Amino acid sequence: SLDDKQISTLKNIRIKHNKLYWQSTWSYQDKIWRLALDENKNTVELVKEGELIWHFDITEQGDINVSKMESIEGDIKRLVFSSS
Repeated sequence: SLDDKQISTLKNIRIKHNKLYWQSTWSYQDKIWRLALDENKNTVELVKEGELIWHFDITEQGDINVSKMESIEGDIKRLVFSSS
């Protein structure tokens, strides 16, 4: 079963390399989670967390690329792209 941090405000759900990835928001922190679909242990891993994560993608090598908002000022959002 999943806890509240793992299922609060779900978004950006995707499957890549037989792994399920999703993003949740808990207490003003964005979190990216991973669940291997081909293993029997069904362990959920926290892959990345931080403030203002806008979008993420998974490379062919399995790395996470993250688009992060640097700040929010009214309706203007400034985006910063990084990879891990």
